[in-house]
Amino acid sequence: MKSSKSLYLTILCVVVATAVFLSCDHTSNDYRSKSSSSDIRNERRFESLWYDHHIVWEKVSNKEYKLTVDYNEDLNTDISRLEIIVPSDSISKYGFEAIAQYLYSTTKHVRRIYPSGKVFYGDVKYILDKKGKYAAFEQEGEMSFSNDDISNVSIHRFDTTSYVCVVNYRNNKYKYTKEEFYIDNAEIDKYGFWNIGHYKPKVRKCSFKNGDIVVGKIKYCINESTGEWIDYTITDGILYYYSGDMYTGSLDGNWCCGLPVEGTMTFADGMELKGNWLEKYRLSENEVAEITKIDSPSDKRDKAEQYYYTVWDESSNINYSNVNKNPKMFLDYFDEQFIYYAFHTTPSSTKYLDEEHDYREYTLEYGLFYDETTTLDNLFNSHFRWDLDDNITRPSLRLARRLISSKLPQSPKDLFLKQNYTDDYLEFLRICENFIRDDMSNYEGYHDKFEESFCARLWRHRLRTFVSPDEYENVYETTMSYNVFLEYGAVAMLNYLLLSISQERDDLKDSDYMYK
Repeated sequence: MKSSKSLYLTILCVVVATAVFLSCDHTSNDYRSKSSSSDIRNERRFESLWYDHHIVWEKVSNKEYKLTVDYNEDLNTDISRLEIIVPSDSISKYGFEAIAQYLYSTTKHVRRIYPSGKVFYGDVKYILDKKGKYAAFEQEGEMSFSNDDISNVSIHRFDTTSYVCVVNYRNNKYKYTKEEFYIDNAEIDKYGFWNIGHYKPKVRKCSFKNGDIVVGKIKYCINESTGEWIDYTITDGILYYYSGDMYTGSLDGNWCCGLPVEGTMTFADGMELKGNWLEKYRLSENEVAEITKIDSPSDKRDKAEQYYYTVWDESSNINYSNVNKNPKMFLDYFDEQFIYYAFHTTPSSTKYLDEEHDYREYTLEYGLFYDETTTLDNLFNSHFRWDLDDNITRPSLRLARRLISSKLPQSPKDLFLKQNYTDDYLEFLRICENFIRDDMSNYEGYHDKFEESFCARLWRHRLRTFVSPDEYENVYETTMSYNVFLEYGAVAMLNYLLLSISQERDDLKDSDYMYK
């Protein structure tokens, strides 16, 4: 997360307090009232001239008057108007004519208005120099701007050792609406009030337009010639989302889908995930782009899960959230997806069905598996390379067998009963087998793309829908990672389905093999 760049230098440079010098001659009282002295006290508002400056007295209450002095064409000061509050007791003692005395003795609740539209309201410190001129230094208070990206800035005492500075934005390309940081007394003593470009607090708090808040440590980029910072980066901290989610950790490291992913994300529902938790969803570029547009991490997670569980939406009206409510229904959904695409995308040339069928030609024996010879379809051996690592493939085959016999049954006869495209069981078997072989063979020789075939994707989605990462780690004894388990386990399940279909065709005498 990057902070505002040189925004302070372009806008807040006008904030830097320069001493405003006024002629010491103004300590005298050249006062010309439009009302007689005897009438003044009875008026709530009256105007006068003081050294050719237009002034206005307004009665605020029985205890206070507001004095306004216009400096419109005075070259000795850069302000256009000054407003102060004068106690009625002081006026009773010194009269309305003691303008200079009131101006230079009033240091609280002073309003200074500049020709640019900038307005300061707060405390002022006056210092008389050797030339007999007063220099005004703005202290604690608020600075507002009429036409800048920054709306206002305030500096107030926080505790005995520091001040708090708050910056409110109209426009900020990083979508901040407000920044807060704390300034040590030492920095105020060194740079004075309002030299914000020199302040380098260790922590900043930034509020966003959508309600998010980030609090974190700061790394500055410093202009070597001026000593001012021209950019800063929030490195580590806490990001509070308006949705109730919270992230803790690095903020200047890797991001994914608009989220930092090198720390811990705590969701509003209490779930806590570390690192790049989005990685497991294997999102496509288009899916990443869509999720990035979503604000809340919880909503991003829900959308990722939707993509995670959905293969192609056009063939389904089933909501992914139903997986936790009715697993049987979702199992039917995946079976129906497979059947739908088998009957709608089968090539006119059924190359795997035209020849005589022989189960043995499509199979091979694979090692020993609990003293049993394991049969593999030769398609998966040639394309998926089961022989690469027995420590991966054998546990995958073992788990697939357990899952098929328990929660993920995939009998060809059960599949046949779930469709209404044909009443001919043998035709159904032919179409399904041809569909799987044709789909997988399109990825021949490309192991990295093999898992992106429709059948591999469908069975991988199916598998991870019914076996969560937590269940996998706690129930199944294996050293494989969850993603490897999904990759190999899905293909192992397809292997068993394809073998079952092939055996069914032979049982139905769909070749000369059974007669030999």
